[in-house]
Amino acid sequence: MCLSEKKYLTQRKKADNKNKKYSAYSVSLREKKCSCREAESTENENKNSAPFASPREKTNNNMSQKKSTFLFPFFLLPFSFLWASTYYVAPNGSDANSGSVSKPWATIQKACDVLVAGDSVIIRDGVYYTDKIIRPKNSGTKDKWITYMVLPTEKAVIDADSLKYVDEWEKKDEAYLKRMQKRGLDVNKLTVSGRTVGAFQIEKVSYIRVIGLAVKMSHAAGILVKGPSKKVELIGCKTDDTFNSGIGVWYADSVKVLHCEVTRANNKECNFLYPIGREAPHEAISMAGAKYFEVAYNHVHLCFKEGIDCKEVSSNGIIHHNYVHDMLRQGIYIDCWFGQLHDVEVFGNTVHHCDIAGIAISGEGRAANMNDVYIHHNVVYDNYGSGILLGPWGDNRLRKNIEIAFNTVVNNGSPGHWQGENGGIDIRTDSVYNVNIHHNVAENNWGFQLALPKKEKEASVFLDKNKILIKDNLVGEYKSKYVERMVSHFMHVYGYQSADDKKIEPESFVDTKNKNFNLKSVVNNKKYGAFAGENDTQVPLLQNP
Repeated sequence: MCLSEKKYLTQRKKADNKNKKYSAYSVSLREKKCSCREAESTENENKNSAPFASPREKTNNNMSQKKSTFLFPFFLLPFSFLWASTYYVAPNGSDANSGSVSKPWATIQKACDVLVAGDSVIIRDGVYYTDKIIRPKNSGTKDKWITYMVLPTEKAVIDADSLKYVDEWEKKDEAYLKRMQKRGLDVNKLTVSGRTVGAFQIEKVSYIRVIGLAVKMSHAAGILVKGPSKKVELIGCKTDDTFNSGIGVWYADSVKVLHCEVTRANNKECNFLYPIGREAPHEAISMAGAKYFEVAYNHVHLCFKEGIDCKEVSSNGIIHHNYVHDMLRQGIYIDCWFGQLHDVEVFGNTVHHCDIAGIAISGEGRAANMNDVYIHHNVVYDNYGSGILLGPWGDNRLRKNIEIAFNTVVNNGSPGHWQGENGGIDIRTDSVYNVNIHHNVAENNWGFQLALPKKEKEASVFLDKNKILIKDNLVGEYKSKYVERMVSHFMHVYGYQSADDKKIEPESFVDTKNKNFNLKSVVNNKKYGAFAGENDTQVPLLQNP
């Protein structure tokens, strides 16, 4: 069995005690913040606002994907099927049945084997136990998608606790088998914990739509999309207690992850007989080498590593209007490996109570680089590390053409953090070029509002050499706290204040206590921070009440 919520909080407490020398915030405060999120999140999900649609003014205009105007479709679907055939699956059915509403199949895999282009299956309320990876067999077409759907008034859950060993499909990968043999593992009993697989896995099929399906207690990932699949939509799905990613997309094209919820991903206690190091693999929502993707309106919380990670050589994607909180690492992470990651836009997200950073941009991988990343109109608050971080992890590869604009960054950072100094907008690397930071609001962050890896006398040379422009931000009181860091490769940073920035007045927010970070000044609210734009009523989704 995987981790219960009670055990989750216990493990957080143990982690805090183990790293007490790095942390000054109390365990009791952390537990209180974690335990109250479930009640808050339910209320927040009912307050979804319209998408923020402020376009990026980018001169080369190479973001070819348009922002989605897709609306959650449950209210349209139950009585308006246009597909060729509609089948049914129910826990009390039989795979020998016809798959009709009165004679449903028993397993989701039976539907996966039968459905062809244009078909749909309604997966009825109940728990579906599986000891095998569930795989759609056939593709849809451009005009005839295959749809796997749970009715909006029902809950269909795949319980993957009995799924422990990889299937023959995975054993066709000879390189994988050789790697496992070198590790001294029995290739006849390779566990799913040692392979990037999902309880529900979409691989080498396209034009697939999955609506409302849930996965729990997986020793692997929850729902996984693997290339060369393309045109896949995951809508309103949920995952809970997974060893690997809750939802993962690996080298697939044109995938949308919308309105999903991921909890307790990357849980080491879900590992099954696979020798691992200090952590479980990957992230809550992993986009690895994905192209033309969209990750939007998701709720990611109470997980053991990063929240949403766009990594490796992903490109031409948007991550917007997600609600990410209570993560043991970064809330949203952009990180290049194995080549170039490029043209990624992150906007309209709300991120809080994450341990390492709210939003982080890094170049960890060898022979990797990053180009054209735009971080804008996000609300980032109450994170234990810095709000927005350009980090030095791994090989610290070059990131260029980075824009950080119109974000509201408030109350981030904490004393005693293992990174040393932390606060608002944190440039903790010299491996960046052509960075534009403007029209952000940075206020009441712990160590600094904005920081550079150089002291004041060297700051201007560093900014010129790396072509970094910092201007027209609305910032709080200047700070530059110095802390003895616990990790040697995490360089010191020093508070920086541009002469072109504007100082924010005290008590400028509408209601800080209730996390309403609109500025009282209508003029400033239209010009600075996450709520700026042509329509001053637009706000990021799921702003915490």
